[in-house]
Amino acid sequence: MNPFTRQGKALPNNVREKIVDDWLQGKGPTEIGKELKLDKRTVSSIVDNSVRKGHVEEGKGGNKIRSARTDVICYAEYCKQTQPSIYGSEIQRKTVENNVCLAQNVPSRSASYKNSFGPMIPNIKI
Repeated sequence: MNPFTRQGKALPNNVREKIVDDWLQGKGPTEIGKELKLDKRTVSSIVDNSVRKGHVEEGKGGNKIRSARTDVICYAEYCKQTQPSIYGSEIQRKTVENNVCLAQNVPSRSASYKNSFGPMIPNIKI
């Protein structure tokens, strides 16, 4: 985690500009990263983008924390209870086939499988 923002938020512009300025002065991504307590891949990405675009552009945010909707999680758990040996890819396929979610919103195989282990169904009042 970097000292400037919390996860999922973009680095401030002044930090991005400092990264590019340091790079223009001949410092490497590892050195800049250590100085600013950032990952060298983050530094490289910012430098690459500024070189490609010709200017420092405000970021759109880092990694986003995503969570599946409750109905998708419940359906995955239902699939797991009715067929304990089901694979995550089968849960994915069934959520789309049974219109639980759209194809572009289907959770990853691991998320479909992992989320289905929690005790969700008893928590939902029907």
